[in-house]
Amino acid sequence: MSAPLLGQAVNRSKSFHALAKIVMAVLGLSVLLYNVVVSNTSFGNIHMDKISSSTSITTDSTQNQLSERRKLEEDYGQDGSDEGEEDAPIRILHTVTALRDINNGARGTKRGEDRLTDVFIPILKHAVESMVSPPYNYEVDVFLILGWKLVPERRKLIEDALPEGVGLQVWDDAVPLGYDMPRKDSKIKGVTRGLARQHRFVIKDKLDYYDLFTVFEDDMGVNGGHVHHFLEMTEELKRLKEEAPDVVLRQDGSDEGEEDAPIRILHTVTALRDINTGARGTKRGEDRLTDVFIPILKHAVESMVCPPYNYEVDVFLILGWKLVPERRKLIEDALPEGVGLQVWDDAIPLGYDKPDQDSKIKGVTRGLARQHRFVIKDKLDYYDLFTVFEDDMGVNGGHVHHFLEMTEELKRLKEEAPDVVPEGEPVSEQKQRYYGGLTKQQLSAMIPGFIRVEVLLDQDKWPSQKQLDPIPIDFEFDTEDGVTEHRNFDPVPCCHVPENLGKMPPSPKPDEIMIWETAVKGTVVRQMPKGGTGLLDWVMLQPGKKDNGSQYWMGGYWAGRDRAWGDESRPGSGDPKLIAQQGGWMLTREQLIEIHNNHCDHGFFPPFESRDHGGDYNQDGLTLNNVEFWSGGYSIFSGTRAGCNMQRVINLHPDHFSKHFLYHTANNKQKTLANFRYLKANNFFGQINTVVKAAKRRMSIELSD
Repeated sequence: MSAPLLGQAVNRSKSFHALAKIVMAVLGLSVLLYNVVVSNTSFGNIHMDKISSSTSITTDSTQNQLSERRKLEEDYGQDGSDEGEEDAPIRILHTVTALRDINNGARGTKRGEDRLTDVFIPILKHAVESMVSPPYNYEVDVFLILGWKLVPERRKLIEDALPEGVGLQVWDDAVPLGYDMPRKDSKIKGVTRGLARQHRFVIKDKLDYYDLFTVFEDDMGVNGGHVHHFLEMTEELKRLKEEAPDVVLRQDGSDEGEEDAPIRILHTVTALRDINTGARGTKRGEDRLTDVFIPILKHAVESMVCPPYNYEVDVFLILGWKLVPERRKLIEDALPEGVGLQVWDDAIPLGYDKPDQDSKIKGVTRGLARQHRFVIKDKLDYYDLFTVFEDDMGVNGGHVHHFLEMTEELKRLKEEAPDVVPEGEPVSEQKQRYYGGLTKQQLSAMIPGFIRVEVLLDQDKWPSQKQLDPIPIDFEFDTEDGVTEHRNFDPVPCCHVPENLGKMPPSPKPDEIMIWETAVKGTVVRQMPKGGTGLLDWVMLQPGKKDNGSQYWMGGYWAGRDRAWGDESRPGSGDPKLIAQQGGWMLTREQLIEIHNNHCDHGFFPPFESRDHGGDYNQDGLTLNNVEFWSGGYSIFSGTRAGCNMQRVINLHPDHFSKHFLYHTANNKQKTLANFRYLKANNFFGQINTVVKAAKRRMSIELSD
């Protein structure tokens, strides 16, 4: 089965709003608003007279009564009544717009006919009577927007036609002034087509005082039955919305027993060059496309589309060179059948690489890592999950499965969490909470994290660090049944690859996996709140966040709390040697929307330059922001230079810990960095276990006091 072209896939998530629009179209209603929420702004300088004692239209003097009514609604229900009391009637503002009161013969009308008495008043009278009378008994006020000056004797005809108790307000001579044809007119005059706009000002002014708004032209026959059916349909849609999930990752609507439609993934890969230059430990002249890029891409996609995961995957490549047809054919032939492919080649953006020095624009190579943001924004509606990685990062279906599993668990915990935790979140290192409740806001900032690793190729030539941080290694892990179990780091999830996959060893041992961008000194641990499925207990909070004291911030237990480093303070959250670059990221559509709307001060998606950015972005994000910012992690996980302050979480259960590690398949960092940074993942695993046990002991003492 061939995959649909990128950008043409159907968004399978449920859309309440789209369904509501369909219902409104079927009913033929021009404007019918129910419990809409917008800003409350006064009605400008327009003044309208009110009729005599029969009026019931709401004025500012009744705002206190309406506020009290809303308080009752919150305490008891929609109408403020206790269970069993008769519902208070729904209040309707029925607005009618009419251009003229005497027909001019246009559009099939009879010239000179009194439109007010022959059309307007009979239709209005029937509409209002049908709403206020049984079986509906709505409370109705009328607002007329007229294109002519309504004289008192003609107004009296309208008042006499309305049932007793119906309020009436009139905005006559309401045709707005302007340039009817701006390119030709030299003087302002009445713009008759603008009369149909005026109800928007009325509705905005009256929004707090009515439950339902009906807005129609003067010859439209709406009645109480239409209103009743609309409200009935609206309530049903509201119920469906309340029962619906926030995001649909699997297509529903299939017959019982059929398999769920697979999750759709857009796998985006960025590559600067196809031939290695010899920099950063690579071999000059090596064909990077055939020896690194294609094997890693092929393995990643195959692991996602094949059992047990069976994801639907499309591939988007962002390349720093011009891809010729015969080289593209190599990529196409390597991908499984049914996988879509789109290529943005020669994608290096143009700009001033050094704005203070350059006088001419040129390719800004570090900006290539920015380009995926434009792609993701364009494709956001068409996929459930987005994976964005550099060309030498080994991500596979197991990583995706674990990420989604963790994401769903965090979502469940968020749904169960309170809005406020009474004990708060102390910022002081010695007083930070590392167990107990978390709020919905804190959990909304949590996403599963990853750490890059390499396989040590020659430990005689490139040995790991000889002196570890002063935290003991402990491979005896507590189990749920109260006993301990000896465990080691599991290299299979990250680093076991098929035979002859590039130049990678196929089955490295636990002692051969190396990290270089984090250590026990840079992390904290925390016990998650009880709940969900129990997938999460103790977790590691990775560094990066700089929002101490905010509603999203959370503390943890640092190994240095017990003075393992003496008086030395905990390292800064943005320390490049400890922040654990990921070489990319993966996020669901729901997470991307949450991050963009609520966590990134300047937005996750382009454009990246505006007055609001305050200098955090320059040249649409090209100045200073590099690969480490866009794909390595600083943009999403840090609070530095427009960072979004998301908190990465790593599951510390020995069954899951190793699933958070990604293979940097180039294996070149071990050849270019000082070996004191080469920390074996297995040693890191044992040290973190020691920190968790220390936190448990201290927690036991604190809870017993």
